[in-house]
Amino acid sequence: MIITGFAGRALEQSRIGERERFPGPQEKPPVFLDRGASSASIDAVFRQATAGTPQEPRPPGSQFGMLFRPLLATVVSATLVALPSLSAPQSAAVAGPSKSALVRGSQMTQGTNVFNGDIVEVAQDGDSVLLLGQNASIHLAGDSAVRFFRCGDTSTVQLLRGQMNFRSTPQRPVQVQLGDAMIQPTAGQTVIGGIALTSPTTATLSAQQGSFTVTAAHEGKSVLVNPGESRLATLTTPANQASPNPPLCGVAAAVPSNGVSTAWVMIGLGAAGLATGLALSSHQTSLSCPQKGPLVSPYTFPCN
Repeated sequence: MIITGFAGRALEQSRIGERERFPGPQEKPPVFLDRGASSASIDAVFRQATAGTPQEPRPPGSQFGMLFRPLLATVVSATLVALPSLSAPQSAAVAGPSKSALVRGSQMTQGTNVFNGDIVEVAQDGDSVLLLGQNASIHLAGDSAVRFFRCGDTSTVQLLRGQMNFRSTPQRPVQVQLGDAMIQPTAGQTVIGGIALTSPTTATLSAQQGSFTVTAAHEGKSVLVNPGESRLATLTTPANQASPNPPLCGVAAAVPSNGVSTAWVMIGLGAAGLATGLALSSHQTSLSCPQKGPLVSPYTFPCN
């Protein structure tokens, strides 16, 4: 309905009088922000727009929560980064022609993948060739066992018993762990060598092509084996009892491909994140909605 004439003007004047007698909340003029403004100007405009708005003081536990936020973010980030590598074990070798060889308790055939931490065992009447890539390889004789690790371009083979021949190339260096000793090929050379454990604590080392260095942890010195030379090595730790010494290549290189081991590492990472969250929540009980704001943002926290 549209009111015109004298009655319409009288109604409008009465409304103006009511607004003068009962003024409502003062509305602030809108603040416009130029495109491309810096973060400092954004903060200044926000403080201008929210000036005079009453805010409750920060609760005593808020500083504790703000200190632990970076820690919680670090734990979550580390978990997200580590989980993909743990869920997909890295291949350390591929089986070539093999006879009477086992890996992960199953018969190994040509093309079988050998993952980080896997142990390959060859029966008395068997043998096995394992391809490491870039023309590098391992040949296991009968009644032998090795453990494999791979990190980047370097392969590490731990001889547990028996004998093996190895071929190392500049593109794929192959180092051999023997008890508490490490055998490392000379950089930039194609090295072909043989290692035979005559007992758990003695081994014969020979270099057929290229040279390699033998470093014993208990002696703290290194011996160079040149082409055509052989050395007799005495071990302090029996080869089949030595702890593996994989290359430093994150968590995945040190975790065997066993699903149970991988699952426990994943559970441990998740538990660390959960413990941090519980530590935060125990200090932030019975907070009102406005009090929770400072824990999340330095600005006004929206509460309905």
